[in-house]
Amino acid sequence: MVRRSSNAASSRGSRTKRILWVAVLAGAAAGSGALYQVVETARDRKRYPAPGRLVDAGGHGLHLDVKGEDKKGPTVVLEMGGAGASPLFARLHPAIAEFARVVNYDRAGIGWSEPGPKPRDAYTIARELHTALKNAGLPAPYIPVGASMGGPFALVFAGLYPEETAGVVLVDCMHPDQWERLPSRMGRIIRMADKLMPLLPLLARFGLLRLLDTTRQINMGLSEEQRLTPQAQTQLRAVFALPEQWKASHAETTVWDVTREQMRASWNLREKPLLVLSATRNETFPDMMGPWLEMQAELASLSSDSRHHLMQGASHVALITDPRYLREVAENIREFLEDISPAKKGARRDRSLDEGERIVAIPKKKDPGFSPG
Repeated sequence: MVRRSSNAASSRGSRTKRILWVAVLAGAAAGSGALYQVVETARDRKRYPAPGRLVDAGGHGLHLDVKGEDKKGPTVVLEMGGAGASPLFARLHPAIAEFARVVNYDRAGIGWSEPGPKPRDAYTIARELHTALKNAGLPAPYIPVGASMGGPFALVFAGLYPEETAGVVLVDCMHPDQWERLPSRMGRIIRMADKLMPLLPLLARFGLLRLLDTTRQINMGLSEEQRLTPQAQTQLRAVFALPEQWKASHAETTVWDVTREQMRASWNLREKPLLVLSATRNETFPDMMGPWLEMQAELASLSSDSRHHLMQGASHVALITDPRYLREVAENIREFLEDISPAKKGARRDRSLDEGERIVAIPKKKDPGFSPG
């Protein structure tokens, strides 16, 4: 009995020691990771300073990078998609600056911008952007260009400030009903991603995201020439390694149900000029393209002065990263600006359209009773 008790006590003592050693090693690893993150973040701030400047947006600064400041006409404002950052527009930004004044910016807490107050819904985001544009001395009228999840923010901006918005451009924009109408497996994947996103700030805090290729999804299926510029990729890896980036991105996605209702409140653009550019390829989910293009056509019907261009062969991400399609995107925006200029305003409905582009003329819908709240 004494020997058995001694063996049991010895076994318990060994287990306790192993647990203590594991705890010590885990603590040491976590401490090392946290220190690694602090050191590398400080280095990144020196290696990748903000391309633009911080402008007050109501108590916190938004990073605004302005090009083409000498150009006349409306101010084009690029609104990125969810979980993105301004380097994603590294190719599109200078392409538009060749013919227009254009602002590439980071929403609050993202990229080089400071964190902002919650909720991070479309009304909050649009108001902050408007405040920053005014404080930066960037004149109206504005043309918000919303890509993916940036599309709802662009539409809400136009709804809140109709007199200061000359037109709207939607680049493969999200639709308020998309998760109900797209194949169910897509919805399951998105819900899983939403559950995992709160873990990303924790992983970032201990330096673990620095060990991953966080731009892999953006570059998937693209050749070296078709990917983002090397500088933009290194900037994005630095940004994606920050806990604040994922906290802000998660704060936006968690209020999607609020944002999509705000998007509906801005649903009727009446005669506001609208350009919709839509991808036509998805190799991962080819069965989504049918319902996706139906919803894109519905977005094109939001205005009686609308143009819908199907970007043949382009995927969702390639529209803003691949030079083959970026040139076409920029050219469509240039033609759109020319078309809505005062000189051509009276004749734009009679313009000759390129193949794949059409004017969508619909009866004016009943006013949904938009209120900016």
